[in-house]
Amino acid sequence: MSNNADSRPSRLHLGYRDAVLTVIAAMLAANVFNGGTDTPGPSSAFAQRAVPEVYGVPNASEQRARMIRVLEDMSAKMQSLQQAIEKGGFKVEVTAMPKVELVQ
Repeated sequence: MSNNADSRPSRLHLGYRDAVLTVIAAMLAANVFNGGTDTPGPSSAFAQRAVPEVYGVPNASEQRARMIRVLEDMSAKMQSLQQAIEKGGFKVEVTAMPKVELVQ
């Protein structure tokens, strides 16, 4: 029987929870009655999207387009390097050889 008594929430916890829920409900009701003029509505949200650069909002499609251009440039450079290697590679000339010490 002591297990059932321990698993039930105390009256203090129920009273606190009810008080907090009542305060939240009162705040929500006050917000509804005030008309919620402090929060932007859908029309103002759409108005901000009209000119994203003015508001500093990043344009995802433009970012992707720039990334694609950079990747295409890198691909072209890699292809030119690959063609140079396939034609015969690169000429490497050693002009000065550093002293090499073998560890035994």
